[in-house]
Amino acid sequence: MHRAWKALRYSSVGVAFVGIISFLQGCSQDDMNLALILALIFGLFGQHPVTLTVEGTNSIFISSGSGTVSDTEGLIDCFVTSAFAGPSTTTGDCSETVPFGTVVELNAVPNDDFDGWLDCDEPSGTTCTMTMDEDKTVFADFGD
Repeated sequence: MHRAWKALRYSSVGVAFVGIISFLQGCSQDDMNLALILALIFGLFGQHPVTLTVEGTNSIFISSGSGTVSDTEGLIDCFVTSAFAGPSTTTGDCSETVPFGTVVELNAVPNDDFDGWLDCDEPSGTTCTMTMDEDKTVFADFGD
């Protein structure tokens, strides 16, 4: 039981539930065990980290281009080449693992033109906002 209490106390979400667990300390051991099992079932111990990956697009209908995608926290700094009739390439920090629920704002800076985002949660021009509730890949489409 001590180990479970420590895990809850130091988890990112668990801090909010310290008061509840403190209240339950006056309860029986069975009630405490049930409360901790329910906390596990409903995810009160926090969530696993998730990964955001940036890639370029491939297309036989548009021309190729390149640019940089970065986030506001400085975790992603990725040079992307969108390819015409071939594979795109990326170099730099193009993938980052973040805590579950993190909101990541990506910004595209094209060398020529930026044609948009694919698989972006909330695209707006050269900005893409991703809510990290699972592993995700977003595609930047640079043209010339």
